[in-house]
Amino acid sequence: MVSEENKRFLLSLVRKALEEHLEGKESDVENIPDELINRGASFVTIKINDESKGSIGTLFEHQELFLDVVENAKVAAFEDQRFVPLTSDDLKIAKIEISIIKNLKKLSYESEFELLNQINKDVNGVIVQQGIRIGTLLPQEWEKINDKVEFLQLICEKANLDKDVWKNPNSEIYVYETETFMDN
Repeated sequence: MVSEENKRFLLSLVRKALEEHLEGKESDVENIPDELINRGASFVTIKINDESKGSIGTLFEHQELFLDVVENAKVAAFEDQRFVPLTSDDLKIAKIEISIIKNLKKLSYESEFELLNQINKDVNGVIVQQGIRIGTLLPQEWEKINDKVEFLQLICEKANLDKDVWKNPNSEIYVYETETFMDN
């Protein structure tokens, strides 16, 4: 678990990095807490009036957590092709949501039934990967989608795969949890 102090630090760091990006400045990061220097993976969602304005993340640990969060925030705010890039005015009212990926586990299973039983609704985010295509839904998406099969089908469609590719034994299925927090 990330300490409350380090959650506040990350949220402040992200907001500062986004402000500096809008001003054309390079972020200068100092005094990073040890906990945030460890490798980690994260998703960052930018919201205005509870509506997503960008959401990007990494699923597998590949760099220091603080750096992963800052990079994902910048991409979510300014490069997520589904949304118009944030402006300075947008940033003033935007809320930043950070989800730290935890307990990532590849599932092994013999049948669809066995796979579905390993997915813990309301707790697990799920990844479906086939070849280079990969899709995921965060655990908070269970609020909108109550059915495990529908959840898996939507992930496949997000990855531009056939909606039932999750049934293919060549597909890799992972589950994970998140520690999610938001500013304001």
